[in-house]
Amino acid sequence: MDIYSGRENPSFVVEDDFAHWLLTNTASRASDPRGERLGFRGVALSSLTDEGAGRLGDDELYLSGEGNALAANSELLSAIFEQFPKDDPDFDQDLLLYLNNKLATGTSQTTTILTTGEDDGPEAAESDAALPSCPIEVETFNPRFWNGSSVVRENNCYNYATNRRTNTFAQPGRATGTYPWPVDCDSVRAAAISDGAKYGSSPSGFRSCQPDSEIPRWYMVMVIWPGYDYHWYRKQKEGYWGHKLGKEPARNTDNSGKVIYDPETCDRGPYTEFCNYFISGKSSKVR
Repeated sequence: MDIYSGRENPSFVVEDDFAHWLLTNTASRASDPRGERLGFRGVALSSLTDEGAGRLGDDELYLSGEGNALAANSELLSAIFEQFPKDDPDFDQDLLLYLNNKLATGTSQTTTILTTGEDDGPEAAESDAALPSCPIEVETFNPRFWNGSSVVRENNCYNYATNRRTNTFAQPGRATGTYPWPVDCDSVRAAAISDGAKYGSSPSGFRSCQPDSEIPRWYMVMVIWPGYDYHWYRKQKEGYWGHKLGKEPARNTDNSGKVIYDPETCDRGPYTEFCNYFISGKSSKVR
């Protein structure tokens, strides 16, 4: 399931009869373009045998859950959702309801944070009060560094926000033994602090700053899909914010395709809970 940004995507193995049905109904079709939004993006099918891989026609077949492809793939996706394992906590009834609602309506069926139009341009960024009172460094937006075929699926939003390409699909707190569970603001914030980040409730609400010895210091934001996942953004030199959707390419646009000048008000899909601003430093531990 191509659905999360911070956590590893959930996966499961289907029984032989359903696997053969899938192979029959996907024979000779090409993979759809991979998803570009926060929330459910699609399903990646892969085989456990070389015989199955040959029938798929590729190492992996991607069924998009976005845009026009959602309607075209709805029958296949609905059948896959019905195969959810009944005893796996990664596939609970709320998640199934979210996915089925998306199939039924073509939307996430969650409260969406929408841009107001007040922060949709460089002029807003130049006068933006969202610059922290603490000193930070900003880097030119460089998606090519993150989107190469050998690294794009090995790094996630936390890698991007901390500007550390570890190729470990980094998790807050993994390096310092404070893995975030449950998935809520308090837990993920504690994990990031354990890794060395400073945080504030607002751009000017930092209790302490990263000293000059911590240069480069990256300015970050963390949001939550309550109970399921977290997502991170990083401030760029151009005035907007960049981010990376799990194993998908880095970008500077939100779920509505708008450049992100304010992560508090941009379209974040199901990531409805805004948590905190953060500043990482040179000695922050990321793994």
